[in-house]
Amino acid sequence: MKVLVFGGSGKMGSAVAWDLAKNSKVGEVGIIGITGRGENALEKTKKWINSDKIILHAIDVNNREETMKLMGKYDVGAITLPNRKSSYKVVDMAIESGLNIVDILEEYHRKPDKYEVEGLEIPNGMTLDEYGESLHQKAIKNGVTFIDGMGFA
Repeated sequence: MKVLVFGGSGKMGSAVAWDLAKNSKVGEVGIIGITGRGENALEKTKKWINSDKIILHAIDVNNREETMKLMGKYDVGAITLPNRKSSYKVVDMAIESGLNIVDILEEYHRKPDKYEVEGLEIPNGMTLDEYGESLHQKAIKNGVTFIDGMGFA
């Protein structure tokens, strides 16, 4: 199995990547670091994990085309990003690209909380409730499983 970890150079993400790299059923662990932390953080994480299974990806998850292309090369994803804005963005792309995904944060809500939007990017003409429902319906249509709130902090 090939697993792609979003935010893999952070504290939580590197722990997730470390655990996955030790699993005999996992053949590859792709790590995407948070934009702005630089390649040094990715390299540092790879050195700490010390596994040939680790593949580094220095991409910006705001680049939808590049991110979705990379998602297509993996079997499943894990989101370890720090906020709703980036988590929802990755969830949206994963659902569209057909990537089953788990989020360690309890950030996704089928009906997003109106008081916790933190820069959430809603498609034009949609309410928060409509956006959450549209993600749910797209996931069903595309056969994508998405689980959130699976953290360990």
